[in-house]
Amino acid sequence: MPGRLTLLPSVLVLVGALAACGSDGGEPPVTGPPGPPLSGRLLALDGTGGTVFTISAVDGLPRTTTVVTGVEQAALSPDRTTLAWAGKDGSLTLRVLDTGEERAVAPVPGGAGVGCLAWSPDGGRLVTFSRGARTTFVAGLDGTVVQIDEVNSAPYHRSSGGISIPVPGAPPPAAPVPSVAASSELTCPRWVDSTRLVFDRVVEMPSSISVEEGERPDPVPPDTTTVATVEGGSVRLDDSPVRWRLHDECGGRVIIGPGRDEGNGLFAVDAAALTAGDPGAAMTAAAELAPAGADLAFGARFVPGSCDIVVLTEAASGELHPTERRDARTGDVHQLAPAFDTGPPPIAARDTVAWAPGDDPAVYAGRPGSLGLDLHDLGNGGVTEIRLPEDGLLVDELLGWLP
Repeated sequence: MPGRLTLLPSVLVLVGALAACGSDGGEPPVTGPPGPPLSGRLLALDGTGGTVFTISAVDGLPRTTTVVTGVEQAALSPDRTTLAWAGKDGSLTLRVLDTGEERAVAPVPGGAGVGCLAWSPDGGRLVTFSRGARTTFVAGLDGTVVQIDEVNSAPYHRSSGGISIPVPGAPPPAAPVPSVAASSELTCPRWVDSTRLVFDRVVEMPSSISVEEGERPDPVPPDTTTVATVEGGSVRLDDSPVRWRLHDECGGRVIIGPGRDEGNGLFAVDAAALTAGDPGAAMTAAAELAPAGADLAFGARFVPGSCDIVVLTEAASGELHPTERRDARTGDVHQLAPAFDTGPPPIAARDTVAWAPGDDPAVYAGRPGSLGLDLHDLGNGGVTEIRLPEDGLLVDELLGWLP
């Protein structure tokens, strides 16, 4: 078990891995590697309370400070200077964190809530989803708004074989036929680079669906993965013949893998390889990120700045561990000290990780639960546990780590 520092609201405790002792006393206890300190400020979102707040260490104790309230979605700019946040009415606001200065961006059409908020890698645009219009948009900081795609909807009429769309041109039924409307699933777009996004969608609604009596139909699952290229006010959509997922991007490189229910495996490729017509074909030409002694990687993330790749695999206990760090320049593989002793690692999901400031950070913050955080040192495996003060704020999403 790695060394673990626990930073409580009232006390700082060091919990080390103790060596086993024999009946004669054996060797004295040996502590594991120390966990990293909390420097700077962590930026987090309490989604239930609609509050963006910072977490910092003051006199050795964790302290929270409210930044803005009334927030439904929030995202930190790539340079960590500006917070974009959306209100429940569809408004978009940019807030300079050092000064508190705010300015409005063009509101998302349709209002009634915003989702999927994310900055482009160059910090020039934001992608959003309007729950009112059921449509994804790209909003420029200059006020321009471009529609990307929308949720499909179709009426389905009951028939003896279930529920189906009436055939165009067929004679109308002799009596009113009960109908139900079904909608398609549209996933949140992820930025591939500063002009392209990837998401799953339904190109064509099925000819029939099955619905339990008295139940609402489930969303129709996606049938393709699409790359949207946004240039100026125009959008080009390129569908792939296979489903695939974007896991992370960094410096012109991406980590991709098969889509949901499409298989396993992760691949690191150049973003330029995601070409129009068949973006998913890049997977077939790339070597799989499979660490030595493992069949496949269960997760992988880029380290910001260096774009090194941290690979996670599953241990015999079922836990996930960061086992390798792959140098982006040389290709050298460095084995990592195990840092997780319980549960899945926070590095596995994007909204549960915040990397420390700097060009090549070795420390990141992870969210094992809404009441606390862990700081992880990739170099020595040390962990610092941070317990939040009992002030009502919870960490639903980690937005970033500020200097």
